[in-house]
Amino acid sequence: MTEQEAAVVLNALPGFGSVRIRRLVEYFGCASKVLSVKEGQLHTSGILSSNLIRKIFEFDRDNFLQSEYTGDPEGAVGHI
Repeated sequence: MTEQEAAVVLNALPGFGSVRIRRLVEYFGCASKVLSVKEGQLHTSGILSSNLIRKIFEFDRDNFLQSEYTGDPEGAVGHI
């Protein structure tokens, strides 16, 4: 996953606003690292609740990104 794709995924996660995402990226160094660390590391950061950490691991990143590339609204979170 590219850095840009990781940023798109983070922005698509329910409950993840720009401030929270910025804090995560500052803590872990980049968006792709946020999505690749272990659950315990996210807990240790103190930035996310257990519920939000669970959302990271449950989110179907591959399907979401595929829908973004193909323009398929069925798999997309939403288009403006």
